[in-house]
Amino acid sequence: MGIASNTPVPVLGGWKLAGQLTTKDYVFSWDGYPLPIKTIQHYTPTQMFDVQLKDGVYLEVDQHTRFPAFTTRNRQRESRHQGKYKRHYIQRYYTPDDLLEKGLKDKRGWNVFSIENTDPIHFPYEDHPVPPFIVGLWAAKQKGKVVFSFDPEWIDYVQKKIRALGWFTQRLKNNLLAFKQSINVSFLTRYPTVPTTIPIEYTFGSIEQRIEFLKGIVAMKPGCYNSRLDRFLVYSRDLRFLITLQSICESLGMKSYVFDNRLSLTHQLTFKTDIQLHPKQQTKKGIKGHKRRMITKVERIDPTPTVHIETDAPFVVGQGFLPIWH
Repeated sequence: MGIASNTPVPVLGGWKLAGQLTTKDYVFSWDGYPLPIKTIQHYTPTQMFDVQLKDGVYLEVDQHTRFPAFTTRNRQRESRHQGKYKRHYIQRYYTPDDLLEKGLKDKRGWNVFSIENTDPIHFPYEDHPVPPFIVGLWAAKQKGKVVFSFDPEWIDYVQKKIRALGWFTQRLKNNLLAFKQSINVSFLTRYPTVPTTIPIEYTFGSIEQRIEFLKGIVAMKPGCYNSRLDRFLVYSRDLRFLITLQSICESLGMKSYVFDNRLSLTHQLTFKTDIQLHPKQQTKKGIKGHKRRMITKVERIDPTPTVHIETDAPFVVGQGFLPIWH
């Protein structure tokens, strides 16, 4: 198995490019747990492929890399069982040549192969200077003022959450909350200056910490949940902000899209999840459509420096946290 040396890989403690990894690093398995690296080899293969997925995620790999993919038949059987009956399934792995040989589309023009998202990644707990939920409020507000305005039906929920974190607010007129403890001063206990963007440490942290951060975003933007589509739609003029949110979503096993709107100033992040982020959210459990990506294109590319990484189980790579194995 070989991936391009410039491929970002989540590791215990952050991110590294594949070419920077050592046998002292821990990558993450498909079920989200740390996994030791057994061996690493740097080389340039004779063949390389660009494997592209429907949501824009792609990986540059050599001809020996195998993907734990599911076919149309697998998905149809899963749909019939609907999780009610235990069934035994031996996971199959496909190289880029296998995918091309079998064909990426069936007679109806539907994509044949899909890859399921990772389970939530178990990054270590982070000792944040400001609780993730409050930073979610702060990040979604995207303004420097200390007074926060909420929808009437959300203000009690938010105030209870903040009190449970040991922070206190003063309730003002017109559904406004003012923090009695300064967020900026708390930031300065860790950072030399007050951050103007989401600190990178908040994209890591435990599963619960990252979920709390997203809950803060949603509480500040309650209209981002579309109950008819059962989907979250977050709009912002700051494309970097949406890409950072996307990284957090992907690390929690969500399939997400960022639409870079070149025709207007507003960009969009959309995702769907069965993690309860909104009180009115009614995502059906067991539905896997929002947890899988379809492979849409596989093409040969010119070989580049590549890294072979050997582990005892499939591990995830790239910003989409895609599972691969040797």
